Amino acid sequence: MLTCRLIKQNILIGVFLLGCGVFLSSPAHSQGVSAFVVPDDQPTIQAAVNAANPGTTIIIRTGTYRESILILKDNIRLVGAEEPGTVIIDGKELVDVPGIHLRNASRVEIRGLVVQNFDGFVGPGPADYHAGILIEGGRANSIRHNKLRLNGSNLVLDRSDNNQIHGNTVALAKHAGILLRNGSDGNTLKSNTGYDNDHRPLTLPFAELPGCGILITGGSKGNSVKDNEFFRNGRGIMLEDGASDNQIVGNMLHDNAKFGIAVFAGGDNLTKNNVLTNNVAINNAFRLLTSEEGTVIGEAGFEEGADLFDELGDNSRLLFDSSAALPNTWKDNISEANNVGGVAIKCATRAHCHRHDRIPSQ
Repeated sequence: MLTCRLIKQNILIGVFLLGCGVFLSSPAHSQGVSAFVVPDDQPTIQAAVNAANPGTTIIIRTGTYRESILILKDNIRLVGAEEPGTVIIDGKELVDVPGIHLRNASRVEIRGLVVQNFDGFVGPGPADYHAGILIEGGRANSIRHNKLRLNGSNLVLDRSDNNQIHGNTVALAKHAGILLRNGSDGNTLKSNTGYDNDHRPLTLPFAELPGCGILITGGSKGNSVKDNEFFRNGRGIMLEDGASDNQIVGNMLHDNAKFGIAVFAGGDNLTKNNVLTNNVAINNAFRLLTSEEGTVIGEAGFEEGADLFDELGDNSRLLFDSSAALPNTWKDNISEANNVGGVAIKCATRAHCHRHDRIPSQ
């Protein structure tokens, strides 16, 4: 029986690694290449991480794993072994911990996992929730084809650079689907899908809808956000607090409660030099204001939201004329007039709006 189990285990490892372009002969730890199967070789994912050396692949079998995983090592792979959606890391019974925490770790790959129910609030601000996956001080990590849901924020990059975030689904977070903060630079967010991140009733006031599909903040620069789709979030994509030199290209934003894409000036820490091109924003910020009796009294204006919004220029016309504070570049974006705000590039005069955008006729 034991021999049969070992044969099946080595077949699983060999087939999996062959599919990833890695040849691994039997036994599993020969030729300097190592792999663990959980729970065959190690009873928990954390135990496998603790036993791993750089270069180790940790293959996780179908099941629900109620644990928080801390990774302090470089160059390991954490992957689901079987059908997508069948390997679940669940924090429902855990308190105030992230799901997977990469701390100062680089070249780690996380792929094919579901991470859910890590939603503890650590305060004091609205962004201070635990994350499904938290990358803290990491570089060149790869987060691909995971499903992150029902977490405080689904994926958080904190002081983390040059990471690849591809093909993930992020949904039903209390705050953000994907959050880049505290100088997280040079990351690539591509082909991700996000929905229902902080999508609460549309009658709530502005201040009570802080969440986003993607939020780039805290001076994070040089990130590429391309070919993502975000819908039914509090806001689709938001840049604030010195988020600069980012490329927001070819994204689809629809049916978000506040904004499709919003750029906020950031006070003394200006949000500038971002390039926003070829994005499509449809039916964002469709809200009807009602009286206390529930009767409709009118549609919400730009202050309540819009498909595309840039705060630079509002009461700050000099920002468009000063070489010391260059504006963001908006070009060839599309907004359908199927909403309240349409394209709302908020500026001192219409002449200072970004005229390459398609502005619905009034």
